[in-house]
Amino acid sequence: MIWWAAYTLQGVWPIVVVKCYTRGPQTDEALLSAAQKLVSCSLLAGFVWGTSSWVMLPTSSSHVASFVALGHAMVLMAVVNTLANDRRMALGFVVPATLMFISGLFRLGEVYYSVLGFGFLIFTGALLTFAKAQEETISELVHLRLETARLLEERTAQQREAEALRRQAEDARGEAERANLDKTRFLAAAGHDLRQPMHALVLYHGHMHRLNHQSSLMETIESSAKALTSMKSLLDSILEASQLLTGSVKPVSKHFSIAPMLDRLDAQMRPQAQAKGLAYQMTVRADKVVYSDEVLLERILRNLIANAIRYTNRGKVLVDVCIRKEALLLRVADTGIGIPREDRARIFQPFVQVSSETRARRKGLGLGLAVVAELSKLLEVDVGLRSSRGRGSIFSVRLPFADDLTPMLDTQKALSPYRPSAAGTFAVVIDDEEESLQAMASALRLLGCKVMTAASSAQAIKNLSRQELMPELIVSDYHLADELGPDAVAAITQAQRMRFGAGLGIATLLVTGDPALVDVEGSALASRLPVLIKPVSLEALNAAVAVRLSELAAGCLED
Repeated sequence: MIWWAAYTLQGVWPIVVVKCYTRGPQTDEALLSAAQKLVSCSLLAGFVWGTSSWVMLPTSSSHVASFVALGHAMVLMAVVNTLANDRRMALGFVVPATLMFISGLFRLGEVYYSVLGFGFLIFTGALLTFAKAQEETISELVHLRLETARLLEERTAQQREAEALRRQAEDARGEAERANLDKTRFLAAAGHDLRQPMHALVLYHGHMHRLNHQSSLMETIESSAKALTSMKSLLDSILEASQLLTGSVKPVSKHFSIAPMLDRLDAQMRPQAQAKGLAYQMTVRADKVVYSDEVLLERILRNLIANAIRYTNRGKVLVDVCIRKEALLLRVADTGIGIPREDRARIFQPFVQVSSETRARRKGLGLGLAVVAELSKLLEVDVGLRSSRGRGSIFSVRLPFADDLTPMLDTQKALSPYRPSAAGTFAVVIDDEEESLQAMASALRLLGCKVMTAASSAQAIKNLSRQELMPELIVSDYHLADELGPDAVAAITQAQRMRFGAGLGIATLLVTGDPALVDVEGSALASRLPVLIKPVSLEALNAAVAVRLSELAAGCLED
């Protein structure tokens, strides 16, 4: 009964120890105390199991004795397998259990029990050796797992740190890009306002040039014309670059013949070259149809030709068009200062001039080739360069042919003979900017027009209701205070047709400071009305008015 009471106690005591630990505060001191108590429990359990030989033996049956010994051995194996990771608890059970069991066998004095005791001792030694190996293996596994967990934690921490640094870098880059984009957008948005005073200034200068009859003022007028041309060129360069950087320019590709575009460029660029005393030659060896954005391609060539003229002080500028390996090659060559090899990559960056370390304002902002680079990316065309210092440069644009290699001839509307003068024309000018309104009105009066001004379509319709004649020409700004120019023109035209007859037409022109509103054919994207981009010179205005009045006289105006 004493043995059974001790056996019950060794089974209940560990349960009580674990329960007390889990229910109390699980501090380090409590954990160490519970571990020490469990070692004591292990010692008690080993002592109780070892004394089983004293309680159950001797017996008259050797089978019973063998069963008791086998049962004790199985208990030892189970305990060692369970407690091998804790040497103190394993030894605390195995040592007293073995010693007490063997002593119980030896006390019987019989040979059978003595042999059984020696065999049990050898078995226990082998069991302890196995327990040690198992402990080492478990310890290595635990350390390996802890090391893996530590490395994984360090890796996770490094990944978090790297992710935080990446996000910081992305945030900083995004902030810089947003700041840069905001600046560019501001410049693009300010383009309309910047063009307004420039537009008025150009018109007033043309007015003054026409009315001047004093030779003493001619030099001043010519000098101011050069200053205005330079200012207009700089403004156009800045606004063109800002449009490209903000992504507001989208290519609109179509099939077109290359010859008309080259004719326009020749008419624009030849006078500039001749004004510098340069020989200018355009050689078109092939007129082919290409598929691209005509306006953007023309900008590329215009910038290349202007750049060649700007950096050539003597000699010539040559524009050559030829066929190379099933593609059209547009080349612009000059005998200018040339570009050193080390500078060829950076000249396509904004605000770079290779002629000097400091930027020369009289030679522009260094945006021409940067615009060429951006436009070539949009159109997906290759721009090549061959150059050497002091011997000039050759820029080339390679264009693939369109599917149809036959030159496309634009069908022109049959017009009546060109009307050389707008004298006597009743014109309505609409603009919510007083400065631009008066400048345009003065320019049209100088062309001989009778002019009525208004700030909106409603004001124009009200003023026209007191007029006995229907206007022949409407010139409107694109962006008005409360409406768009096309809508204003449509409202005025409808009101006048209700008064004078549905079959009557009015020649119309829009003026805008935003080139993005103009399509490849020079019309407003929101309508089919022709558009002039500010600043508009007096000559350009005169030519556009003459064309529209000729179309009106011929009955070719579209509704």
